[in-house]
Amino acid sequence: LNSTNNFWFLDMGFFSLNYHTDDSVVKYERVENVDSDLASNYDFAFVFKLLPDENGIPKNQSSTAKFVIKRLRKQGFETFTYLSVQNDELVVLIRPNMEKLEKFADKINFRIEMDPSFLKNIIVEGQPDHNIHPRPKGITENVTKTNPYHHIFGRYESKVEGKDKEKVEEKVDGKGERKAKGEKDEMYLKPKGTQGPFSINNKLKLINYMIRAPKSFGGCNLNISNLIYHKEMLNCFPLHDRNLTDQLLNAIFDLKNWLWQLPFYDVKEYFGEKVALFNVFIGHYSQWLVVPSIIGLAFQLVVWATNVKTFSSPVLPFYSVLVTVWGIVMLEYWKRRQATVAMWWGTTTFEEKELDRPEFRGELIFSYIDGSPMLYYPESDLSFKIMSSIIVISTFMMIMCGALAAIYVLRFTLNSSIGSSEASYVASALTTALILVLNMIYQVIAKRLTDNENHRTDTMYEDAFSTKIFVFQFLNSYASFFFLAFVAAYLTPPSDNPNGYPGQCGAETCMQPLAINLGIIYGMRLTFTNFLDIFVPYVMYLLKKREETKGVSTDKPMSRPEEEVLLMPYDPILENINDYADTAVQYGFTMMFITALPCATFFSFVSNYFRTKFTLWKRIHLYQRPVPTAAQDIGTWLSIFQLITVAAVITNAGLICFTMDVLDKYSLYVRLWIFVGFQWVLLSLQFMAEYLIPDEPWEVTVQKQRQDFIVSKVLDKVPDEDEESDEAISTAPARGRSVKAALVNAAADSENAARMCCRLKLKGQQKKMTYPDDNEDVEVQVYPAPPVTPGQVKFGFV
Repeated sequence: LNSTNNFWFLDMGFFSLNYHTDDSVVKYERVENVDSDLASNYDFAFVFKLLPDENGIPKNQSSTAKFVIKRLRKQGFETFTYLSVQNDELVVLIRPNMEKLEKFADKINFRIEMDPSFLKNIIVEGQPDHNIHPRPKGITENVTKTNPYHHIFGRYESKVEGKDKEKVEEKVDGKGERKAKGEKDEMYLKPKGTQGPFSINNKLKLINYMIRAPKSFGGCNLNISNLIYHKEMLNCFPLHDRNLTDQLLNAIFDLKNWLWQLPFYDVKEYFGEKVALFNVFIGHYSQWLVVPSIIGLAFQLVVWATNVKTFSSPVLPFYSVLVTVWGIVMLEYWKRRQATVAMWWGTTTFEEKELDRPEFRGELIFSYIDGSPMLYYPESDLSFKIMSSIIVISTFMMIMCGALAAIYVLRFTLNSSIGSSEASYVASALTTALILVLNMIYQVIAKRLTDNENHRTDTMYEDAFSTKIFVFQFLNSYASFFFLAFVAAYLTPPSDNPNGYPGQCGAETCMQPLAINLGIIYGMRLTFTNFLDIFVPYVMYLLKKREETKGVSTDKPMSRPEEEVLLMPYDPILENINDYADTAVQYGFTMMFITALPCATFFSFVSNYFRTKFTLWKRIHLYQRPVPTAAQDIGTWLSIFQLITVAAVITNAGLICFTMDVLDKYSLYVRLWIFVGFQWVLLSLQFMAEYLIPDEPWEVTVQKQRQDFIVSKVLDKVPDEDEESDEAISTAPARGRSVKAALVNAAADSENAARMCCRLKLKGQQKKMTYPDDNEDVEVQVYPAPPVTPGQVKFGFV
């Protein structure tokens, strides 16, 4: 999408909900006349509430419904309308006119994957009409594993102009079917199972853009979020494709497929890049967990066999070092993985061309950079609102700390009546319940604060929301663990404290309750949390269905779009943040307190396995289908994971030096030096890993340069630079002077020789430069060449 498309949503705020002049009634069908498989032929569903007549019976169509349907039809959408099973709602199914959808994609410069064979032919044959010379050997293919013509994304063009039209008419696709006159379909890779050049993912994105875009771009200029917020529309969502979901679930629940072997491309096509990228990250994280999980189980058995009461063992420091280094390297290789995935899916420049959010508010001005229309929101207003958010969040955190303190007061009170071990179990369970409840309350508060801050793009909004969520969850999830690990042992012990129990640990060492807390947390996450994630949406679906079918004959079935209305609405931003926040909290337990429970890596692996598969099942059966959303990377979550890794260095050093009893024979002074040395060694390793491991594989860098070059020639028609004359340079300046020499590639035949230039310095007397068949040798020194476009040769000499 080009930069002018940031003007998309400027006129959407002027849409008046009461400004409707068309009073004609939209014709509709009865639900009993609706084929049960009708939804498979449509892409989106809109739902409107019927207004009551003078007798209070819902019969009248709202002016908003008529207005929206008229707008959709005017822009070429085919609609099918019918009444719900209770005759109180109007359901509208839509599908686009493909010709108009292609024109719309062309107008907004929508990027899709291009066909490798077509690209290779264009590069090899050249385009003489545009002064683009042939390259008989094309682009060298054996240097990288990735084919130079694969994963090339360019803007969609629906029509061919000028002389190129004749060339396209002569092209024939792989099935022997001649293309229609003027179409450029063969330029683009035809996705599996589709009729045109747009994949399922891209088709839904384009429909969503077309619904929201201004009429000047060929859109309907409908602010769906605003309509739903004001209850002028009940719902709007893409329809599930049950054939695709069945295939997807079969692959997901195939026992042979581990989390890193899931069909990520199919997940991307169905849910979008944002959802798929999270699953790629979980697969990467889980694959790297395999070795630490096996080693962690072995270390845990050693601890249980030797120090079951104190949960301290001399082997634990070595395992904590291993896991900390593992976390550093795992995240560095994830940077490389996400760069590769972004190249595969064509999202390497997504954030650079991201549109403004429809909810973004500002003053319409002419840009202070290039004079184009833009919405302006003062930076000072944003800063003030962010400071207000910080004050609210800090207040909520103090409330949470007070609640945690109350739980520990209760625990110490129960020590005398039910015993220290039982009191510890009760406190752990209450802490877990408090974490879950406060997280749900805080999430609502954080969303409203972020909405109020008025961020320009979805990425900026999501980064701000993510930071708020994790800052609170970090304290909410880990406060009790930090208390047990570093504070409890130094507090005044209660009067009934058994002999030898340090401070308020309630055990021989604080490592024991710390390990118990971790075990309970993982147990709750594996059972109770997963159960709630599936049980709550399912119960809400059943309650909605019972309400919707109340008083309706059992032989009058609901249509599938109506059933999908009853499913939980999917908020791409909120759900994505919840997924990453949950994973970040789990990663923190695994990294920061691994010394207390070495088998935590194994529990994390098992939790990832079941949670990921059940979450995808839940998204398909209990949630409405989301509009696919693109993503370039995991955003601010990478920084959060890196911050946790740094914190893990400090916490594990503290546990080893001050909480465990393995270093008790050393003085405090010596333990302090070990504490500092442990941190500096591991933090130095982290710095070295970041320096030595490139964030982006060399192949990805090369392929991005290839894409820039190929798109510039095939779509932008950028002409080649004028080459030097084929005639030999007969004379050269004296010794030490630089000259340009025209050389011919000796590997090519004489008719199609690939010409190239480089700067040479002749040594000795004047020399005559001729074609390679001349037997005279010339001693040359090649100077560093300037950056070149991929496909060109930096140094050409025989």
